[in-house]
Amino acid sequence: MRRQLLVTALLVAAGCSEGGQETASNVRSYDVAEEPPPPMEPPAPGSREAGTAVQVAMPQIAYTYSYSFRLPSDGVASVQERHLKLCESLGSARCRVVDMSRSSGSGDYVQGALKLQVSSSIARAFGDRLVNAAAEGGGETIDRGISAEDLSKQIVDTAARIRTKEALVERLTALLQTRSGNIEQAVEAERAINAAQEELEKARAWLLEMRGRVAMSTFDIGYTSAAPLAGGVSDPLRDAMGSVGDMFGRSLALIITLIATLLPWALLGLLAWGVIFLIRRRIGTESPNQQVEESLPVSENPAA
Repeated sequence: MRRQLLVTALLVAAGCSEGGQETASNVRSYDVAEEPPPPMEPPAPGSREAGTAVQVAMPQIAYTYSYSFRLPSDGVASVQERHLKLCESLGSARCRVVDMSRSSGSGDYVQGALKLQVSSSIARAFGDRLVNAAAEGGGETIDRGISAEDLSKQIVDTAARIRTKEALVERLTALLQTRSGNIEQAVEAERAINAAQEELEKARAWLLEMRGRVAMSTFDIGYTSAAPLAGGVSDPLRDAMGSVGDMFGRSLALIITLIATLLPWALLGLLAWGVIFLIRRRIGTESPNQQVEESLPVSENPAA
């Protein structure tokens, strides 16, 4: 029996499996021979299919472990290095360093962070080794937690989408190879194959990432040094000395800013005053000479 198969209708059907909505335009039809499904044979009485009615999939859980350690100021770096060596001793296949940081603040305060990815099969034991290493370095565990994210449904849905896309690509490729048509139909089929192949690659990458999160648990580790005890005579003095230095620096910065702001205007004002002074001085010297000339008597001509 033969039926009409629409290339774009296949894309719409595949898109519906992802929960999205797609529109089809410029529908092209192809004649494809429909093969009858093979007859269903009942399972053998002693086979696995006969004894297992429903297969239950194992849950796919991605775990995140968080630890916070309080340590002496000089012990943060050493304990962090111990944790790094513990990870390196397991090998890159079972433990990987994702991120590491360490910084020091005012006084003796030091903090750090470390992010690891550890094989889920040894995650609990590795966490206990982290705690023991911190205790040997003089630290204590102040926070410890586990969070889990169930990725079972997402993995199953993504795997189903991949199977649908693979079947779609195979069907469209077969149509393109066996069906004779004009150039426009071939171009449309090629575009449909490329779009389905791109979505297939994205789904495979997302599935690989989720399976990686299940296989490798995340460890977020924080390190802080013990805060200095409050009270005592030295604490106010230390705070006061720090405040004096800070205030002196701020005052000096303010003076420099004022000088830089007012100096050009001061020079301009001084220049203007100098010009005015010279003009007034010149006028003042000319006026007495004129008065002297006017006060002198006019001499009579003796010849007259």
